[in-house]
Amino acid sequence: MTETPRSYSSLESDTKYSGELKDGKKHGHGTLIFSDGTKYVGNFKDDLIHGHGTLFYEDGDVYVGGFVNDTEHGHATYTWVNGDEYIGEHKDGSRSGLGIFRYADGTVYEGEFKDGNFDGKGEYITPNGSKYIGEYKDGDRCGNGISTWVSGHKYEGEYKDNEFCGQGTFTFTDGSKVMGEWRNNEVNGYAVRYDPAGNITQKGIYKDNKWLHNKVN
Repeated sequence: MTETPRSYSSLESDTKYSGELKDGKKHGHGTLIFSDGTKYVGNFKDDLIHGHGTLFYEDGDVYVGGFVNDTEHGHATYTWVNGDEYIGEHKDGSRSGLGIFRYADGTVYEGEFKDGNFDGKGEYITPNGSKYIGEYKDGDRCGNGISTWVSGHKYEGEYKDNEFCGQGTFTFTDGSKVMGEWRNNEVNGYAVRYDPAGNITQKGIYKDNKWLHNKVN
């Protein structure tokens, strides 16, 4: 989800401004239209976009919220022309802090952001009810987390690059489970399998979900 912050300068020579002035500078409430058709309506301070306002981008996206010195900063709502929406904190032009991202298809992420990415702790829910609660890094599931599926399956453990990686437990719908080491979404290393009653059915070394032997060394 990394994105390059859009940059607009209210000091550009080819803009059109109508509104309040102070000492010959844009100051107070006004409207500024940029050369590409992007329009800002809101507060200005010392010739710069500063305070609360609305930025209507030429491609149809809309940002409503705080600005500091021509930059999106503070609490805001950003709506994309495709129907996606973000409500939360911005810092230096990017989503950073706590926020909610709603996709047009109904998927919702609520949690921490950094530089436009999911980063920190968050909850991701799909329209069909599948859910992930846990840690993110640079937009990927990374760290400890819990995934649940509408089928009843559940994984609780470590992630890396959006995949099961490290120690974790996968529980199947019938209550049977696998506890052990994972890599690339598969059992790799030492693991123990249990039946629904909690009895051990198999243990040992696995590679790509296949049992190799029961010797640890």
